[in-house]
Formats: sequence, C-alpha cells, structure tokens
Amino acid sequence: FRTNLRSAPFPNGVDEFSEADVRFVEESSSEPRLIAESPVQLKCELNRCIPRGEGPGVGTLVLGNVVEILLSKKLGDIDLQKGIPPETLNNVGRMGADHYARTTEIFQMARPTIKK
Repeated sequence: FRTNLRSAPFPNGVDEFSEADVRFVEESSSEPRLIAESPVQLKCELNRCIPRGEGPGVGTLVLGNVVEILLSKKLGDIDLQKGIPPETLNNVGRMGADHYARTTEIFQMARPTIKK
C-alpha cells in the first residue's frame, strides 16, 4: 500500500506524497492536500496530540474533530445518517505494529434499545 510508505521516517522537507506516488487534490494553499483516490475525505480540526512514549516505533495519538465530510461522486447519493456501506469503500484498517485487516467479512448487528 502506498499509504504505508508515507509512514517511513523521511527527513524534514521530503514530500511524502511524491515519494509514495500518491495523487492529491489541493483545494487551496491554506488547506492540507486531499488524497485523490480516497472516496471519503474528512476535514478535521486538531483536538489534541497524545504522545505514546519515546524512541523508535512509538507514535503520537492525534485526535481531531471532524468539521466537514467530502464524498466522491460515486458516493454522492449516500444518506450519511444511515452510514456508508462498507463494501463500497474497500476499507483497510491498521491493527497495530505491521498488521492490517480488510473488511471482507461484514455483518450487521442492531443496536439495543431500552424501553422507558
């Protein structure tokens, strides 16, 4: 995955998009670039950064507040209140360390309700 290449420890000033051959869309010079192939773009404001330790292989948990959701044209008719059907996204999730998972086995489970 080209996105994984972007996690390499490049020195400051190296364009990770170019190194990973990732196409991008630049909406304006004041906003971050968006990955062109991504069907969903989340624009976020930084909430906080939480360091998870020090040294190689340790990262920082970055938390953001979503302020805008952009959908590609193929997802434009989706009702976000019902959620985006996962099979339309071909999701890959990071499981920790060098492990990843695909959403190839999908099932639904209704949320419980409480009678008042």
